[in-house]
Amino acid sequence: MQYSDSLNFPIKCPDGSLVYPNGRRKYKNDGWIWKWGKKKVEWAIKNKFIEFRKSNKKQSGWSVCYKNYLLVDNEGNLIIDHDLNEIAESFVKFAKEQKFSVYL
Repeated sequence: MQYSDSLNFPIKCPDGSLVYPNGRRKYKNDGWIWKWGKKKVEWAIKNKFIEFRKSNKKQSGWSVCYKNYLLVDNEGNLIIDHDLNEIAESFVKFAKEQKFSVYL
């Protein structure tokens, strides 16, 4: 990802303190940015796609962790069975083309 000032903003931690990218306490253009913009981060916190963990290694004392879920996309939409079938069929086709031993 390329640096963008719009992705270098504070996130409010559970204790009310603010954390910037890479665990900083203040704004600084050091190349670190969040993966998502402000609105997406707010949505992610509300929907548990971001988790806060205490950290002794971060200046702010917090580590902000993005979560990925197996059966939902990053908008919270359920990936329904037919989508999984399409994914599985595509993988089997790819595996056969690549001559994976399990598909020989």
